[in-house]
Parts: sequence; structure tokens; C-alpha cells
Amino acid sequence: MEEQTSQLEQSLLEEQTTNKQLKQSLLELELEMKEDSRRNQKLIEDQNKGHQEEIKRLIKKNSEILSEMERGSEYQTRVEKSMNDLAVSFEQLNEQIEFERNQRMLLEERALEQKRNSETQLATAKNENLSLSQSLREQEKTLQAIQSKLKDLENHHD
Repeated sequence: MEEQTSQLEQSLLEEQTTNKQLKQSLLELELEMKEDSRRNQKLIEDQNKGHQEEIKRLIKKNSEILSEMERGSEYQTRVEKSMNDLAVSFEQLNEQIEFERNQRMLLEERALEQKRNSETQLATAKNENLSLSQSLREQEKTLQAIQSKLKDLENHHD
């Protein structure tokens, strides 16, 4: 009887340790999700800032090209080259924007998938925790019954 009591107490301690580990894992997952979200937001802000600076630079360059065109036909060749360069720059910027948009969508999809996985893990952990808590209560009742029987036996023995 005492051996069964000892085994039940050991099992109870192991389940409590498992519960603590599950709670710690959940906290770590939540922190990881928050950090990923913060990094994604920072990346988006950095990309947007870079685009704004590039657009300002291109607008300034376009203004300079227009000024040169107004100065006369002797600059025509240079203006055409600059316009071509500008068109290439805009095309490259559009490609970069499209690439970054696709990257951002991939990051958002990954973040959403991670969130779904974390929510699934959280739900599973909560269910396991609930099941373990229920099992723990049942084992505590069994332990109390065994201890009560041991006291009864000791009282009858005396």
C-alpha cells in the first residue's frame, strides 16, 4: 500500500512538472510570435522608407531632366539618355516593389501559418493540461482514499 502511495505521489510530481513545462513552452511560443510580428513590421517600415527615398530621388532627377530640356536642343541627346535611365530606374523600382510585395505576402502567409500552428499547439496544450489536471484530481482522490484506508488499517491494528 505504501509503495502504491509512493508511486502515485511520484506520478503526481511528474505530471505537475509536465504541466509547468507545457506552460513554459506556451509562454515561449507567445514571445516568439510577438518577436516575429515586431520584426515583420520593422522590415515593412524599412522597405517603405527606402521606397519613399527612391521616389523622391527619381522625382528630383525628373525635375532636373525637365530643366535641361527647357535649356535647349543642344541637350537633347543627354536628355534622351537621362529619360531612358529614368525609365530603367522606374522599371527596376517597380520590379523591386513587386518583389518586396511578394516577399511581404510570403512573410505574412508564414506568420499566419505560424499563428495557426501556435494556436493549434496552444489548444492542444490546453487540452493536455485539462486532461492532466483531471487525471491529477483523480489520482489525488485515489491517494486520499488509500491514505484513509491506511489510517483505518493502522487504527484497527492498534
